Amino acid sequence: MAEAVGVVASIIQLVSATAKLVQYYTDVSNAPTEADELVGECSALTPLLMRLKKDPKLDNNQAAKSLLEPLHALKERIDRLAEKLRPESRLRRLSRDVLWPLLKKEMREVLERATQLNSFITSWISMDVKDLADSIKQDTAVLPDIIKTVQKTLSMTVQNERRQIREMMHTMVNFFAPVSFSEKQNEIFSQRQPGTGQWFIDSPNFQEWLSTPGATLWCPGAPGSGKTFIASIVVDHLQSCVKKERDTGLTYVYCDFRRRNQEPTALLANIWTQLILQRDLSKTEVAQLEDDLYARRVKLSAAQLNGLVEKEFTDGKFQRMFVVVDALDECNEAQREVLLDHVSRLYPWANVLITSRVMGSDLERFTDVRILRIISAEADMHAYIKTRITNSRKLAENVKRKQDLEEEIVRIVSERAQGL
Repeated sequence: MAEAVGVVASIIQLVSATAKLVQYYTDVSNAPTEADELVGECSALTPLLMRLKKDPKLDNNQAAKSLLEPLHALKERIDRLAEKLRPESRLRRLSRDVLWPLLKKEMREVLERATQLNSFITSWISMDVKDLADSIKQDTAVLPDIIKTVQKTLSMTVQNERRQIREMMHTMVNFFAPVSFSEKQNEIFSQRQPGTGQWFIDSPNFQEWLSTPGATLWCPGAPGSGKTFIASIVVDHLQSCVKKERDTGLTYVYCDFRRRNQEPTALLANIWTQLILQRDLSKTEVAQLEDDLYARRVKLSAAQLNGLVEKEFTDGKFQRMFVVVDALDECNEAQREVLLDHVSRLYPWANVLITSRVMGSDLERFTDVRILRIISAEADMHAYIKTRITNSRKLAENVKRKQDLEEEIVRIVSERAQGL
């Protein structure tokens, strides 16, 4: 009798939990197909549960006991899912393109459990007590294998979906932004000697820019002063920073007058693609990008690209981003005007850092501008020269034979370099 009372209580609790989950799904707009299927299955489960509650076979303790585990298991999963969908939940503040992919796995699990319970209760109601006892023994024996098969199938489905998303994104990125700046970044930063450029990262101006949303840091420097080298150090430092903040993006471009494709639209496209690749796009999002943008095989305008970047923020996918533009002076005047005009429109979301020669008129369109001049620091120069000496077998052997030769080489080269 105790088992029967427990089953009745579990049925009432499950009916209540199911009703709550269905209500939460109804309140959230643009639910995916999986959510509709789950609502339908839960709705079909309720009348079955009410029939079960009145079934005379519950008086048999062994038969009633077999119902407790599946009832409890489904209720626990429904409660967890409902908790994430309640109006006060932080997840409910996310856009649907972010919310539903996060819950997809749990929805599938609840749907499968609800479907299994529906079938089980239907069979349970129609069986006599003896047949039911035999069925319970058989189901218990094969259940682990069924669960393993379902889990394996789901895992393979998820992996295939992720592979399809990666392949489609790779195709679209290559079309809209064929130049990859990550190789340039790795090439330049790999030449850094330990500690060089740290003066720039530690400077008050850089630290203030880093902590002030929407600020611009203009970094002028003479030719050969190491602007690109400093830019690579900044990018590396920012990569470490954004890893700790999922809602912060990082984009960077290296201008080069020798590169054919240096139109502002190409650079802006690179900024956009770098940004969206820093988050997990759902299959729905990728399909929408393909239909809306890629299907026509037409390059996007600067205004369209700006709108796409802004949408990442207005939709709540990012809260802040860093944009590093190196060697702006290697763009011609017309290119600079268009690029700066559109980059400045990313205020207040973007912190912009630009390295270039001195061009004061370009600062007017930006808000909250700081200036940090790039110079060839003496410590950086000394570290570089000493590394070159170490890497040169001939020089290294001569330095070993003459005690003061290394310091003499460092002094003379530093003086003749004149800050370059």
